[in-house]
Amino acid sequence: MQSGSGTVIARSDKTQEAARSVTGEFVSGNYFRTFGLQPSVGGLFTDADNVIGAPLVAVMSYNTWQNNYAGDPSIVGSTFWINTKAVTITGIVPQGLLR
Repeated sequence: MQSGSGTVIARSDKTQEAARSVTGEFVSGNYFRTFGLQPSVGGLFTDADNVIGAPLVAVMSYNTWQNNYAGDPSIVGSTFWINTKAVTITGIVPQGLLR
């Protein structure tokens, strides 16, 4: 299991919203499974997400999902641009896990 944090530039591909600087955590595919966590919506990372050449995926914090996207379920499966790379949102982490 690996993890770290840093600032990323992110924006949704669905809207014309401006890109914004947000704090992100970078974790390995087994991170959520190690702690026995289940997503609020969608899915979390898997070991297959660690494979070189795998599509880029991310999960969103529950607070961000509620506060910035009004809990819109269509966020899961949507594309966000993170640091100029297209990333698919695979799920929403459990409430209270990430801010």
